[in-house]
Amino acid sequence: MYANRWLSTRLAPAAIRDALPRRLGRCAGPGGKFGQIAGPISIRRGYNPVTPTVLREGPYRIFFYASDREEPPHVHVRRDDQTAKFWLEPVRCQRSGGMRRSEVRRIERIIQRRQRELMEAWDAYFDR
Repeated sequence: MYANRWLSTRLAPAAIRDALPRRLGRCAGPGGKFGQIAGPISIRRGYNPVTPTVLREGPYRIFFYASDREEPPHVHVRRDDQTAKFWLEPVRCQRSGGMRRSEVRRIERIIQRRQRELMEAWDAYFDR
């Protein structure tokens, strides 16, 4: 039925949408309140992307994937349809995801300013 490997819950027929798991984890919504959906949910067959939002600042959503446990501490930063990846110790860009250099520098400053609480969130989520 769907040629694409991704199913969007907004586009899927009701029978498929109702069969999808309802686990949302602790997501911070637009107002920063936990439990709200931060954006449209999309899933890929056989993959459950749990993405706890750690921080929202301006147009940026800073989060990590639950499957990132085995990697060194890092965060993903999403704006519109672009996603960058930043290491937390030391703070540096690992992948810019198509963002301009000026934007990457702006995000690096945000992460440096909030590095301590981002590391605490990483440690708390992954029980380190």
